[in-house]
Amino acid sequence: MRQIQLSLAGVIAAAAALLWLVLRDVYVRSARRIVAQATALEGALAETERTYDTTLQALSNALDVRDSETEGHSQRVLRYMELIADRLSLGSDDLPTLRRGALLHDIGKIGVPDNVLRKPAALSDAEWAVMRRHPEHGAGIISSIPFLADVARIVRHHHERWDGEGYPDGLAGDAIPLGARIFAVADSFDAMTSDRPYRRAMDVAEACREIARCRGGQFDPLVADAFLRIPVGDLEAIADEAPHLHSRAVAG
Repeated sequence: MRQIQLSLAGVIAAAAALLWLVLRDVYVRSARRIVAQATALEGALAETERTYDTTLQALSNALDVRDSETEGHSQRVLRYMELIADRLSLGSDDLPTLRRGALLHDIGKIGVPDNVLRKPAALSDAEWAVMRRHPEHGAGIISSIPFLADVARIVRHHHERWDGEGYPDGLAGDAIPLGARIFAVADSFDAMTSDRPYRRAMDVAEACREIARCRGGQFDPLVADAFLRIPVGDLEAIADEAPHLHSRAVAG
């Protein structure tokens, strides 16, 4: 009887070992399938994201065609924002939102009449009132798109000021989304270093002095300081790509 019990125990142990091996093999094969499926899903999501961003770039390009005065503006602002983000040590997860905000910040100008948007002179008070609505229009256009929720906040608040004197909501300080605070510096610098029909562009050094002067008033001090740490040569390389509407003085 004891021998039978020992034999039975051996059979049970062998069966248990065999079952463990079978389950281990099933687990390994299942894990490999899950990893492969996750990799495929990650690739599909990345491709979808690239498609989204290509569409956003097309929208930005369409705005440039309508408002030729600011040709390339969104791309230059994007590059300035990336340089600022690097000096602020922002994580890579923040960059897609900043990029999309830069591309779409003026999407609300779709609702601005051509006689205001393309006026070759300074705007009147009434025309400025129309122009100042574009952040609200832009946020309204994209707020219904779930993956652009954070971008809509940049679009709505990109003309707010650190001191609360901006628009459309008069937000101040940290109440303004960080992306919008970064954008405010990048956008203002590009505007200052770009020609307009009614004025010449500032040079980079003069525009940097203006950023420093407005630190703590128009601009978040930390963001302004980060911008001012960017090498002047990097800023000049981007600013030189702005359209030249006026003849430039030749040195020497």
